[in-house]
Amino acid sequence: MSDTATMLDLLRAAYGRLAEVHGRLTPDDATRQSYDDDWTVAQVFSHLGSGAEIFTLIIEAGRVGAPAPGPAEFGPVWQRWDAKDPGRQVTDALPANRALVDAVVALSDTERTAWHLDLFGMERDLANVLAMRLSEVALHTWDIDEAHMAWLPEHYPYPFAQHYEPRCRKGREQAGGGQ
Repeated sequence: MSDTATMLDLLRAAYGRLAEVHGRLTPDDATRQSYDDDWTVAQVFSHLGSGAEIFTLIIEAGRVGAPAPGPAEFGPVWQRWDAKDPGRQVTDALPANRALVDAVVALSDTERTAWHLDLFGMERDLANVLAMRLSEVALHTWDIDEAHMAWLPEHYPYPFAQHYEPRCRKGREQAGGGQ
């Protein structure tokens, strides 16, 4: 299996986890504080939805050999997502993420192999860009999920979460979960 195929499988699994977390939320959860100090749950979903749209632009640029999109393209995407009400930010994020996966799946093997883009000052291949997206989705899914957990389960689905144990302990203490 190629690195791109592996990253795509991992990204699909991360989106599955996001959908699972999404499915447990109530309408009231949209305006609750996420684990990120600066964002509500809806704002995290907005970030993931707008990020999916931006990464879809990045995928297309690499496919056609165009320059990477930048602030001029990102701004309207962010403005559109920021203008949505919290409920729409939450519900619209999953389809946006599915559209990104669909855009990658639609690439032929030749396009996947040839795909490259100068992005953020480095030449990137498709597997690298998908890994960037994977890390963003995994971390922010955790921001949504951890906000509703009083403790971090022993076998949390993201192994890197153990690296953040001090942050998790702080969250558990604030939630009344102690050590």
